[in-house]
Amino acid sequence: MDPGSTSSRDQDALGASVARVVQLTNAPVDQARFWLEAANNDVNRAVLLYHEQTGASHRPQVQPHLPTVPTTRPPQPSSRRAHRGGAGRRGGLFGLFYQVPLALARTGIKLVLSTAGLGANLAASILPHSLLQALEGAVRRLADSNRDLSPHEAAQIFARGFAQAYGNVHPTWECSSWHAAASRAHQRFMFLFVYLHSPSHSDTAEFCQNTLCHPDVVAYIDHAVLAWGGSIRHSDAFRLANQLGVSCYPCCALLAFSGSRLRLIASMPGPRSPEQLLAGLRRAVDRHSTQMASEQADHNERNYTRRLRDEQDAAYQESLLADQARERERENARLAAEAEAKAAAEAEHRAREEQEAKRLAAEQAEAARLASKARKRGMLPPEPAAGTAGAAQIRVRMRDGSTHQRRFPAEIALQTVVDWVGSMEEGPTGKFSLASTYPRRVFRGEALQESLTQLSLAPQAALIIHAEDD
Repeated sequence: MDPGSTSSRDQDALGASVARVVQLTNAPVDQARFWLEAANNDVNRAVLLYHEQTGASHRPQVQPHLPTVPTTRPPQPSSRRAHRGGAGRRGGLFGLFYQVPLALARTGIKLVLSTAGLGANLAASILPHSLLQALEGAVRRLADSNRDLSPHEAAQIFARGFAQAYGNVHPTWECSSWHAAASRAHQRFMFLFVYLHSPSHSDTAEFCQNTLCHPDVVAYIDHAVLAWGGSIRHSDAFRLANQLGVSCYPCCALLAFSGSRLRLIASMPGPRSPEQLLAGLRRAVDRHSTQMASEQADHNERNYTRRLRDEQDAAYQESLLADQARERERENARLAAEAEAKAAAEAEHRAREEQEAKRLAAEQAEAARLASKARKRGMLPPEPAAGTAGAAQIRVRMRDGSTHQRRFPAEIALQTVVDWVGSMEEGPTGKFSLASTYPRRVFRGEALQESLTQLSLAPQAALIIHAEDD
C-alpha cells in the first residue's frame, strides 16, 4: 500500500472531523482542531468538551454514557443570552488554553515546561510583554496544580472555596469522593444531590449566589437529601460529568441506588431559579420516594430477619454452652465420685492389710510366746518329790487370784522360778517380776541369779506377780 495515499486519507478524515466539529459548535477551525485533538479525534467528545468549557447555550445531540433518564430541562434562555455567544468568555487562543480542564491540560504541561526554556528568548522577542507575563502566569498556575488531588482534598477545596465565594448559607457539602457520598446516601436511604461546578461558565456565579444559596433551597437540600459538589477542574467531578454526559453548565443531578446499582434519577442542567430547582427536586424525590421507602422496608426486614437469626443463634449458643457446662459438672461430679470411691476402696484395702498384718503379727507373737513357754518348760529341772530334803516349795499367786505351786531344789537360782511362772499357760503376758509380800521385796536384777536359800525362800515361800509396767 502507498504510504502517501494512507497519509492523504488520514488527513482527509481529520479534515472531515474538524469540519463536523465546526458545524456543531460554530467554533473557529483552530479551536475545533484543538478540541478534537484533546478528545482523541472523537467528534462527540470534542463537542461536549467545547460546550462544557465555553458555556454555549446550544447543545449537540450526543449519546450520554449512562442510560437515558427523565431530565428536568430549564426554561429556554432569553434571546440576549442565546446570542451572546462567546462574549462572556476569554477570547483568543490564550483564553481557550486557560479554560481547558486541568485533567486535560496537565497532559501537556510537561511538554510546555520542557520547551519553555528553549523558546523563552524567542517568545520575548516576538510577543508583547503583557501577553508574555500572562502566559507565564498561566503556565505557573497550571504547573502548581499539576499534582493530582485526592477526591477528599478536591471536595474540601471546593467546599472551602464555595463558602468563601458565596457565604456560609449554602448546602452542607460532603467532603469526600462522590462515590463515598453516594455510599453514605445509600446507607441512609437518601437521595444524593450532585452539583457540578464550572468556575469559568458565565452563569455559574449567578446560579450559585441566587439559587444554590437561597435559604429555601438550602433548607430543602439539607433536610431531604445528601449534597455533594465538585469543580470539573478536579478529576473526580470531571469524570462524573463525563459519566453523566453533561453538556451544559451549571448542572445539578439527583442520584440514588436501586438495589446495588446507582441510578441517575434526574438531571437538571443549565441555570434556573430557586423555585424551578426546588420544583424539579421535589418532583424527582416524590416520583421515586415510594421505591426508596420500599427498598428501606426490605432492608429493615432483612436486618430484622438477620437480627432475629443472630438472636436465635445466640440463644442456641447460650443454651449449648449451658448444656456443655452442665455436662462438665456432671462429668466432674462423676470423676469426683469415682475418685472418692477409689480413695475409700484404697483406704479399706489398706485397713484390711493393716488388720491382716496385725493379725499375722499377733499370731506370730502368740506363736513366739507359746514357743518361749514351751522352751522354758523344757528347761525346767525335775520337780523333787514331796518331803525331799533340800527342796523348797514355792507358791505363786497370779494377778487373777489363782495360785500355783511347785517344788524346786533349794540351791537353784530364782530365775528358774521366774521361767516356771512364765511357762504357764495362765502366766503373765508382759514383763513381770516376783515379789514377796512380807517383808515387801521385788526380786529383779542380780537377785534373780541368787539361790532360793540365799534369798530366804526355802524351805517354802509365797510370792506374787509384780508387773513391771505398773
